[in-house]
Amino acid sequence: MKNIKEILNAIKNLDDDERQILFEEILDLHKVEISITSIKSVICKHYDISPELLLSKSRRADIVLARQLIMYFSREMTTLPLNAIGSNVGGKGHATVMHGCKKIKKIMEEEQGYLLVSKLAMKVRLLK
Repeated sequence: MKNIKEILNAIKNLDDDERQILFEEILDLHKVEISITSIKSVICKHYDISPELLLSKSRRADIVLARQLIMYFSREMTTLPLNAIGSNVGGKGHATVMHGCKKIKKIMEEEQGYLLVSKLAMKVRLLK
């Protein structure tokens, strides 16, 4: 447990650019073909949201965050165009996908947000 605390303390001391580099390296560790279906599965399970609810018009904060995470991971881990990503999360347009990705990057600027996104990214990578 001591090693985990040391790692978390080291991450706290990184600036935003260093955190981004670390996150990108974590994503590159296990390069595999990842589908948007896998990403949706991990996020829905994490937030205990049904895929149907994810595709609904709901603006509940937890559902919006789940959609934005799916958009972010899909953009970072797949080769899908923005419009295809948007149609997979309830028929959203490319501008909504770009906005969702920007929101997740903003969340990652804080330590807790960074740790959450990193944890979910590892789950997606391991699920394949």
